[in-house]
Amino acid sequence: MKLVFQDWSTPVDFSKKNIQLLNIEDAGYFSEILQELITQQETGSGKFVLSNRDSILDFSKTIEVILSPFILDFSNKKIQNAIIKDFLRIASEEEFLMTREVQGVIQAYLYRLADYLDYDVTVGEMPIIQLLKSAGIQAVKDEDGLLSRLVDYFCLLRKTLNIELFVGVHFKSYFSEGELKLLYKTMTLKGMNLLLLENCSEKEMIEGEQWLTIDKDLCEI
Repeated sequence: MKLVFQDWSTPVDFSKKNIQLLNIEDAGYFSEILQELITQQETGSGKFVLSNRDSILDFSKTIEVILSPFILDFSNKKIQNAIIKDFLRIASEEEFLMTREVQGVIQAYLYRLADYLDYDVTVGEMPIIQLLKSAGIQAVKDEDGLLSRLVDYFCLLRKTLNIELFVGVHFKSYFSEGELKLLYKTMTLKGMNLLLLENCSEKEMIEGEQWLTIDKDLCEI
């Protein structure tokens, strides 16, 4: 997989390593690139092109920008919709007979309640999707630590939304070298691609990273 920016001659190539680091030394240019990523994630159009084996990927559906590992929404609308969709598929296929049985039990229960009324009512069959939406189904998040919760979030997005590329902003400021190595190992083992977006000149490359630096003169190193 490759990430290409139209103003750069060097692509970010994930075929060599799953963990890429884009170090933009100029603060103003860093903000410009980050804004471009965020906007293109929302709209799907912009200066970035993400491809896999020469096939162009839909940017808005395959990339997730993590501005802070402290702000991870496990129950955002996209994730919730994907989870309900998976439940609905299972209910309609693998558990079709039990689904019909549950719908019948609910309808019988409602008619039983209706018997207490002093007026007549009719009760329709409850669509299974209404039952699923009212059940409070949510993904479970790990509370053991920041890094563990972040990995859980990555895995959830990969499984529910098929995210191909995760972009972490300033991760080197949040995690120690040992924690980053553990994150890199986990991402590599799970076949997930991570791009670190950094604005640093003092931090050094650690094992597992592949760097592309845009210096203060906007030259590629």
